[in-house]
Amino acid sequence: MWDIDRTRLGDLMLYQWRFLLFMTGISSLIELRRESGVHPAVDRARARLGRGMAIYWICVPTGILALLIVTGSSVEAALLFLFLVYLQPLFAMSTFLSIINIGQHGFFEFDAAGRHVKHVTSTTIVDGPDDSFGEDYHVAHHYFPGVDHDGFSEHVARERPAWAHCNGTVFENTTFFEIAIMMVRGQFDRLIRDHYVDFSGERTVEEHGER
Repeated sequence: MWDIDRTRLGDLMLYQWRFLLFMTGISSLIELRRESGVHPAVDRARARLGRGMAIYWICVPTGILALLIVTGSSVEAALLFLFLVYLQPLFAMSTFLSIINIGQHGFFEFDAAGRHVKHVTSTTIVDGPDDSFGEDYHVAHHYFPGVDHDGFSEHVARERPAWAHCNGTVFENTTFFEIAIMMVRGQFDRLIRDHYVDFSGERTVEEHGER
């Protein structure tokens, strides 16, 4: 998402489109074709993905339609059923995940070596209202997979110096969905004033907003 403007609705729609292509398998298949010949494993993965997509997107829907029509459903009813079971959940989930992902990875910064600063590129939420599966501590999802859900609070305490050093993206009493909406609407002052956790204690709202 590094090439999109996270404050523009049009760019969010572009990102949703990319999510949709990824979830259908199309973008992965294109990338595997682009890397064809690099390694035999790539070619095997491309063939396996192609077969899986053919089964999921052609064989199974055709079988569902045929079964519904043979058992007495009209063509219109069968197509509507297929849309509600196959396509509507795909559209809903790709839209939801694209918005959530903006909240989880909407900020980025690089160190002197040009590497992502992990405590910035992966957002963390403390005391969030909706953390059923521990995803609020999203930096652990990518960089500390060995940390169990019940050890997150202790790990947050250990990581405080790292967040303070890089002014990492830590927010409280909010959700990734709300963070994404505030970003798209350009409400960074509100996001920082009401939800940002400044472990360094050295910057004002205005200084954080300039980042």
